[in-house]
Amino acid sequence: MAPPIGYRPTKETIQKIKDALKGKDIGRWNIGRKHTPETLKKMSLAKKGKKFTDEHKNKISESKRGEKHPLWKGDRVGYTSLHQWVIRQKGKADKCLFCGSHENVEWANRDHKYKRGLNDWMPLCKKCHWKYDQASWGTASKLFIKQIGGGLGKRI
Repeated sequence: MAPPIGYRPTKETIQKIKDALKGKDIGRWNIGRKHTPETLKKMSLAKKGKKFTDEHKNKISESKRGEKHPLWKGDRVGYTSLHQWVIRQKGKADKCLFCGSHENVEWANRDHKYKRGLNDWMPLCKKCHWKYDQASWGTASKLFIKQIGGGLGKRI
């Protein structure tokens, strides 16, 4: 039976538990042990011939996608990973929104905050992307100076 919520054992009780468990391999009973060849053969035979249906495979796949994946980071994702996520969600950018070019088109972030919102991305060719980002560079530089308390190139 579990102790009641909020229960905290005294230091003496904790020490008694530590002393009682000293030298015992609690939770490590199988370290260094190996299955016998006979057991390995039985485990192999039990798995043979069993196949997941396509429906079952799809259910497993769906259960680990996006926010359900154990390695999902949400908005704490890096620059490259965020761009890869946008490409997976929206597909490859094919036509520049400004000039209509079909060459060197990439996804550009509208507000330069790089949040995980698909409406915040637009397809631009490299030339238009550079011009679009250049307009906000002055603001970004001022923000950077304000945050670090110095000028660009100055080490702290």
